[in-house]
Order: sequence, then structure tokens, then C-alpha cells
Amino acid sequence: HTMAAALAIARFRPQAPLIVVAGSMRLYRSLALVRGVSPLLSAAVFGTGTRTGTGPQACLVQAGEWLVSQGLAELGDQVVLVSASSSACERADTLRTIRLSLDGSTG
Repeated sequence: HTMAAALAIARFRPQAPLIVVAGSMRLYRSLALVRGVSPLLSAAVFGTGTRTGTGPQACLVQAGEWLVSQGLAELGDQVVLVSASSSACERADTLRTIRLSLDGSTG
């Protein structure tokens, strides 16, 4: 919902790609100005995804598909997911490492 977590991570200039799922065009455009951040406008957030549905799991699937299509990751790679623990929470307060899969399952 906000740029706070992306800015906090980007300031350390990580070597790994920082992909941020944006739920609005305004946030997407703002994130595009941050060095080291690749914003991804999520159709899943807008509810327009044809097969992925909506919600956090759908966003994760869409981000995984994008990472694989761009050659930034392969299926089975570990990725770090920073997110809010609930939809009511706007601040990122959860950090998980997951194995990338296109079916939405995490391991």
C-alpha cells in the first residue's frame, strides 16, 4: 500500500533484484523512481487476473511468473517475501523465505 518497506530495503542497495508488487498506478509510478526497485503492477490486486484470482497468494503467483519470464529466477529458487500480516495492516511486518513455484504453493 505504501513505499515505506521498499525504500527501507532499497537504501541498502541489495545485489538481489527488489521486485515490489504495486496495487495502484500511482504507487507503481512512484516506485519506478526508486533506484534498485522493479515495480510490478498487479492485476491480482485489481481482481483482473484471469486464472490467478485475487489476494496475496495471487500476487505471489504473478510475481513468480514475472521473475521467471524475465530470467531473474527459476522455479525452486528461494525468494524473500516481505508483506503485511493482514489486509488491515498497511505496514510490512512479515518476512518469509519461500521456494518459488507457479502454482502458488510455498515451501
